Amino acid sequence: MEHTIVDNLKNLQLTKEEEEDIFISSNSSPDLLEECALSLFGKLLVDRNQNQRALKNTLRSTWKMGSDLQIVEGLSSANLVFTHAPFWVQIWNLPFEYMTEEVGRDIGGKIGKVIEVDKRSWQADQAKFMRVRIDLPIEKPLRRGGYVTNMDGERCWVSFKYKRLPTFCFTCGKIGHDEKHCDMVMEKQPTERQYGEWLRVGSNSKGTNKGSRGSGSGSHEPKNSGESGKKYQATTGEIVVPFKV
Repeated sequence: MEHTIVDNLKNLQLTKEEEEDIFISSNSSPDLLEECALSLFGKLLVDRNQNQRALKNTLRSTWKMGSDLQIVEGLSSANLVFTHAPFWVQIWNLPFEYMTEEVGRDIGGKIGKVIEVDKRSWQADQAKFMRVRIDLPIEKPLRRGGYVTNMDGERCWVSFKYKRLPTFCFTCGKIGHDEKHCDMVMEKQPTERQYGEWLRVGSNSKGTNKGSRGSGSGSHEPKNSGESGKKYQATTGEIVVPFKV
């Protein structure tokens, strides 16, 4: 329904009057903003209809603490766009000498907006990965990794794993739907699974179910640079480490 409305709006030919701006004489009300200061806006990353009454009841039981906090109607959400979400991302296969906050921010900046770098992750005994909290663009395919290159031209492949990753598609790599609801699959485009359960923190390479939690490609690393140029073009790229060790 939502996509149909959007498509219809794209095809509308506005009249001259409709194209004119409608100016409002009053400024925004501070009282109204203060009244809605505790409002909660969110987006469900799912591909099926939800029971709105059950959802409201669940949120009420979660957020209502005695009689002190109540959920009320707030500002219109029509102008809100949910394009990013924060995730802890693990960076694997990074040489130990590069496990610094600066490098973590360099790599994380290629994925999204860096929120913080967990220094404890590489200071622990036998550290195997670096953790970076990143505000990810959820409308883009998940990045599986990238080539890290230092100032001497030496490069290595690093893999990414995401903590508490919700439903995502093993075909297009986007969050919010599974393969059954993927446009690429529905259009019957000849595609090969480029994503898998191994992108989740704590999961094995092999899965058992179909869809968003099924068996995906166990190849975490491109076989060679020539092959990665085509196969991994959408979600990988050169990450330059701007200093020498």
